[in-house]
Amino acid sequence: LLHFAFFGLKIIKILKKFENMKHLHLLKNNRLNVMGLFYNILNVLIHDDKFTSNLLSPAIKYLENNYCHNITNAELANECKISEEYFRKLFKKTYGISPKQYIISMRINKAKQLLTEGRLKINAVSEQSGFSDQHHFCRFFKQ
Repeated sequence: LLHFAFFGLKIIKILKKFENMKHLHLLKNNRLNVMGLFYNILNVLIHDDKFTSNLLSPAIKYLENNYCHNITNAELANECKISEEYFRKLFKKTYGISPKQYIISMRINKAKQLLTEGRLKINAVSEQSGFSDQHHFCRFFKQ
């Protein structure tokens, strides 16, 4: 309930800034003030954890379905409809690791699952986990 109240206050502040921005827009020679308010609103939203996780959620869903393939940051940024550079910075800030490290972590977790089932050989596990070859898989698994 406390978090909801805090989030509600944040929304109210953003709406007040937006109303002020609309008012300034109607007056002449206020372009810089309007842009300043606009960037202030973006800054508030970007520093909200729920906003950033929602912004990155299309990339996470894409990774969950495609982690076995070669995936570029450009593809992931495109899923989120943001620039590649901004995507990399936001991803690192939100998850504490790079997108590449995140993909490797997903692949290792899949490999662990397959290995504990005990039905597949190492080369099949590495292939189904998305690693290019068995040696590549073994190197990352040891790390």
